[in-house]
Amino acid sequence: MIRRLSLALILVAGLCLTACGTSPASDGRIRLVASTNVWGEIAQEIGGDHVDVTSFISNPSTDPHSYEADAQNQLAIANAKVVIENGGGYDDFMDTMLKASGSKATVINAVKVASVAQERPCLSCGSILNPRPVAVTNEHVWYDLRTVTLMSSKIEAALAAADPTHATTYKANQQAFAAKIDALDATIGAFFSTHLLHLRSVGITEPVPVYLLNAMGIRVITPTAFSKAIEEGSGVPVLVMQQVKQQISGHQIRALVYNAQTSGPETSQVLATAGSSNVPTVPVTETIPSGMTYVSWMTLQVDAIIKAVG
Repeated sequence: MIRRLSLALILVAGLCLTACGTSPASDGRIRLVASTNVWGEIAQEIGGDHVDVTSFISNPSTDPHSYEADAQNQLAIANAKVVIENGGGYDDFMDTMLKASGSKATVINAVKVASVAQERPCLSCGSILNPRPVAVTNEHVWYDLRTVTLMSSKIEAALAAADPTHATTYKANQQAFAAKIDALDATIGAFFSTHLLHLRSVGITEPVPVYLLNAMGIRVITPTAFSKAIEEGSGVPVLVMQQVKQQISGHQIRALVYNAQTSGPETSQVLATAGSSNVPTVPVTETIPSGMTYVSWMTLQVDAIIKAVG
């Protein structure tokens, strides 16, 4: 989804070029900007007290697709040493601001990293039945643990280059984070192995959790036309809606996994069908709820999916 950037912001950016520049925070910490708090939280874990992290999209109660960048975001970009964007059309406003500010920050693009990460063998076995193409077509790459692990290495390297004095600390923090991801991946792999001969099927409202479901060996049978229409905010064809409702009421799926940060009449309809059909519903989000880390958030969602599909 493309986030918008106002003309007024661009004008402010021009003024900022003469007043702002890439610089450390007043307390000496490295300024890092992330388009979402998913990448921002991971960067904070790796950087610790030596990094000043600003995340633009962070409210789990609102739809990230409606986010509009502002002048404060532009100023943050102009002063950052490291910038993390998701890419894949998810946060195009980041590139606009980077160009407008003349930023010389190190930029890490998660979708580009994903295209490399997904060439690697999956730590769990789910992708054997659900191969993921190297050409990334689903921008929600923070649900792919291989991408997250490689992203943590890219962030560690960028911080070490910007602040060599604390390079050892960044490396140690990245290794600790990667160990937590490995533990979560082991849980996912164990679920897949246990249910290899009896694979589960689920429905989705949007493709947000598809990487995770693939890794767990869970089949998504919702028509692509449905999830694409919901994500893009276009109308769902009548026959497609009927098919989705039949999948739910006919118990062809074990659970309905839905994006809790977006809403609309079609989503409400399928959730109502799931409720009346006693099909479990599992909420997932695009940003990390307040007070949680990436690992605790993802673990919570993995546990909820496992409980729902049995």
